[in-house]
Amino acid sequence: MQNNILKATYRQAAFVMLVWTVVVIASLAWGVYGHRREVLNVAYQNAVTIIAKDIAFRAWASMHGGVYVPPTEQTPPNPYLAFLPERDVVTTTGRKLTLMNPAYVLREAQSLYQGEYGESAHITSLNPINPNNAPDEWEKMALSRFELGAREVKEMTQSDGVAQMRVMRAFVVDKACLNCHAHQGYKVGDIRGGISATIPLKPLFDIEARDIRNASVSHGVIWLLGMAGIGAYNFVRRREIRRIAQQQELEHLASTDTLTGLANRRTLMLRAEQELARAKRYGSELSLLMADIDFFKRVNDTYGHQAGDIVLRKLADVFLLVLRDIDFVARFGGEEFAILLPEANAENALKAAERLRAVVNDTQVSLQQGEMVKFTISVGVASYSSSGNDSIEKLISGADKALYAAKEAGRNRVCLDSSAEEQHRPES
Repeated sequence: MQNNILKATYRQAAFVMLVWTVVVIASLAWGVYGHRREVLNVAYQNAVTIIAKDIAFRAWASMHGGVYVPPTEQTPPNPYLAFLPERDVVTTTGRKLTLMNPAYVLREAQSLYQGEYGESAHITSLNPINPNNAPDEWEKMALSRFELGAREVKEMTQSDGVAQMRVMRAFVVDKACLNCHAHQGYKVGDIRGGISATIPLKPLFDIEARDIRNASVSHGVIWLLGMAGIGAYNFVRRREIRRIAQQQELEHLASTDTLTGLANRRTLMLRAEQELARAKRYGSELSLLMADIDFFKRVNDTYGHQAGDIVLRKLADVFLLVLRDIDFVARFGGEEFAILLPEANAENALKAAERLRAVVNDTQVSLQQGEMVKFTISVGVASYSSSGNDSIEKLISGADKALYAAKEAGRNRVCLDSSAEEQHRPES
């Protein structure tokens, strides 16, 4: 029984450890998933910030109709604006200036911008005036989706084995745009093109990897602490189970006859006091049988004490088989047994005793030598309700007197306690 409980405890501890491991792994996995989402969200927000800045910058240039700057090698007159009569002007002081339209201004600003981690932006269109604004393959895909109604496209891509977050937002033709693009057939509200931003993900992935390592270490420590706690609890629990089992074993040994497995005399007396008190309290009935094996000494002398032990165990089995669940049987001493019959008057007690005697009379015991042994019992019956016995001692004394009477009457019989004078107990 104890081993089964300990095995169940081991299984429960193993199950709890498994659940704890799954919980910790799931927590770590969720954290990794959250880190990746955060990385992609940061990259997206960076891209959106860059695009918003470029759109605002282009809107400012459009609001002023472009910007006049001195022509240089880096900013020569825009050949794609040659159709504008005011592309090149001279100030009253004789200084030459050339017009930079909004797209020209933005493209130059984008070429000068290089983010801390390699972020970049690009203004583009499917129908650019300047070939330098031509889209790459991904931008072509995004611009095509703009024509289908999309206003933003984002995607994580690979370029030369490097992960990138790419985002493009469309920009719409307004009245200022028509100064340069009316000849292309655009009108207010059309999609002119878009501004894309590219964010390298490696720096963010490096930060993510560091955070995941830290999270893995912390989860590992938490997992170890949890496993240690589960192990400690399981150790304490197993020790308590062993202590309780040892205590129960001691109680069992103190209350049980080791040979037959029945209750011993001490336990019988305790139970008898309880049953008698209950009978007195509720006015119920209680009877006691005293059974003794006839000529038991002959069995020991003829076949040996080991055979006598077999007979005693067999008789105990018969008692347990025939008696009711509420009846209580104990080995009183030697080959003598006492049986408490709650809720049984003298008449019912006599019937129960006779039934026991008859079953024993028909029982044979197989010895280790292969021999078969038959034996009988004599039974004395005393009843609290009919005899007026008002204590356990008197009840036992009455049943014992009846047992002596059965022995004197020839054995293998049942006798009821009477007021007859006590006689000498014959030799077993």
